Amino acid sequence: MLKIIKSKGIRFFLKRVTDKLINRFISWQQHSLAVKSLTYSNYDFDINGNYNLYLSNDLSLDFIIKDRILNIADSIMLHKFNLLGSGLQDVTYNSDTKGFENINYNHKIRFSDYNQLLKICVSEKNYHYSKLVLDKIDVDYKLIDWQRDFKSGFRWDSNYYHKKITYGNIEGADIKVPWELGRLSHLIMLFYVYNLTGEDKYFNEYKNQILDFIAFNPPLYGVQWMSAMDVALRAVNITSTYSLFQSSGAKFDDDFKKVLFNYLNDHLIFIISNLEWSSGMRANHYYTNICGLTYLSIFLPLSEQTQFAFNFAVNELFIETDYQFYADGGNFEASLPYHNFAAEMLFHSLLLLKNSDKKRMEQLKYENIDEYKNHSKKNNLHKDLRERISTKHFLAISENCRIEQPEIFSNKVKKIAEFTLSTLAPDSRDYLIGDNDDGFFFRLIPKYGSAGQILVSDRTELEKLSLYFYGERFNRITSFFSNFGVYIYRFELYEMAVRCGSLGQHGKGGHAHNDQLSFELYSGSDLLICDSGTFTYTASPELRNKFRSTKNHNTLSIEGLEQNHIPKGRGGDLFWLEDKSKSEVLRLSDNEFSGRHLAYEKPHERILTFKNNEIIGCDICEISSFKRVSFHLSPQVEILNKSETTVFMKTGATLFEIESVINNLKVENYQYSPSYGMKYSSNVIVIESKHNEIFWKIKIRNAI
Repeated sequence: MLKIIKSKGIRFFLKRVTDKLINRFISWQQHSLAVKSLTYSNYDFDINGNYNLYLSNDLSLDFIIKDRILNIADSIMLHKFNLLGSGLQDVTYNSDTKGFENINYNHKIRFSDYNQLLKICVSEKNYHYSKLVLDKIDVDYKLIDWQRDFKSGFRWDSNYYHKKITYGNIEGADIKVPWELGRLSHLIMLFYVYNLTGEDKYFNEYKNQILDFIAFNPPLYGVQWMSAMDVALRAVNITSTYSLFQSSGAKFDDDFKKVLFNYLNDHLIFIISNLEWSSGMRANHYYTNICGLTYLSIFLPLSEQTQFAFNFAVNELFIETDYQFYADGGNFEASLPYHNFAAEMLFHSLLLLKNSDKKRMEQLKYENIDEYKNHSKKNNLHKDLRERISTKHFLAISENCRIEQPEIFSNKVKKIAEFTLSTLAPDSRDYLIGDNDDGFFFRLIPKYGSAGQILVSDRTELEKLSLYFYGERFNRITSFFSNFGVYIYRFELYEMAVRCGSLGQHGKGGHAHNDQLSFELYSGSDLLICDSGTFTYTASPELRNKFRSTKNHNTLSIEGLEQNHIPKGRGGDLFWLEDKSKSEVLRLSDNEFSGRHLAYEKPHERILTFKNNEIIGCDICEISSFKRVSFHLSPQVEILNKSETTVFMKTGATLFEIESVINNLKVENYQYSPSYGMKYSSNVIVIESKHNEIFWKIKIRNAI
């Protein structure tokens, strides 16, 4: 409480308390109503219309190794998934789990048949409707447990009202795991294999999995209805894959369409009623809400709700893009993976608007702003959201039924595209600056690894989208982004991303790390020196804080000190840094970087001088304690030889060495997490010294 008042002021704090009290009252009202009634929609929709999203028709499967995609699809058919570092795991009821960091709950439910299971899993008021949906599923289908963290084996109760569920207070249990499964991002693979083979079993599995989800996840209950962001992402995946199946000639029966459209309508109502908005601070969750509403409102049959959702979402997309992206195009959360996630949302949503049916646009638009304001009140929008509706931001649809983007918005979109292209690492991968939770919006052309895991870090599709919105030829050159705080140096033999900037989120630092003056280094597509990653959030506060600590980055650290104070609690403390570093760039040119932060008793300044085949570094800190400068090596790096002051290494086609000018070098072990939930053992080269100036060099050359 005190840290919020100190950083944001008493007025901000009081407003936040007031908002929370109002939200609790509304939640109490909603809960009281939910326990007394059916929570599923059951409207008599016109299901015979052409309900479709006009997605890109570039469905070339050249990127797919056919045997691999068939194996992945067959795993999905068996309900075995590899998500967030789980390894290939059976996610049906009562399957055994491997555990997380030696913690294994292995929760199971005793039941004799699926009807008994349904009575256990859904409320009395929802049982009859859920049973009708369950009966539509093929008899040989094996149900998925949507409430279980299939890594730790912990299971949340699906009968809990969504706002009564707690998480982050159970060691080892990670609610992100069932959330990731419940986003249904794997459904696209069933479409691709159906498109490749023409076999109906993949289409039937698609329908069965959706019906399974609907039957066992009544609106407002269980973990799958906790977060409006995840509800929105699920809606995007369902509407997109439905459209792809329909465009390929697959025929959906009327009963399925009626159930699905009503359930998607529940998604739309839920998002509007549970917007992750705050006048003080909102981020990618709210941005996802907006984009999800865009998809739903264009897809669903026309209604008062879809019309309001469309106008609200597109207006908010214009406003929030300006709020959540800096002038240099970088996202304000101080994380490059999160920037890429938000950029994917923006670009996909804009393409959807561009490609949508003209008649649909005409139907959805409001005649005037008063109509919009009236429906905003009717939908109980937050007062601050209603007040920022203005003629300036009101959605403009031109005579040819296309969205008219304000010039200032179009310019910002181009800046976002430029930033995205400039900050992608070689092979279209993420530079690991800030948090990385493997989040993505929707992959029209997802890439999978040999173990069946989606390669989220591959941003090939985002790169194509960025090139489209950039609108001209793009050259990968040295680029500086002072608003975000990342500086990309590119030379013939290497490229380096240097971090020096704000904590993001207006000082909250929820997805920032203590990585000031740290860097990642590539030579071609070979990763040489890397950020240690993120690994986990709420499942282990200890590991969460370890991976975002100063010592786990390629910078100067001092035992017992952090660049920014890391709170030791659970919950929100895991997404907060108390800003002490006050980082700033001192000198900047195409061959030099100098920056400093003020976190310690004395400033730490890092000077980097770039030459064609070497980087010369100097760390200056006049504190009397032992200082530690770390270079975290990629697991693919092989140490060939080591002397007291030099380590010689090789990876792929690259030979390189790290040299300490005065001090001895030592090699230690550390844990590297390239993706959320995954970690590997690797080496870190360390210089320890009490000198005020620590000099070092990195020399790079081709192995061939």
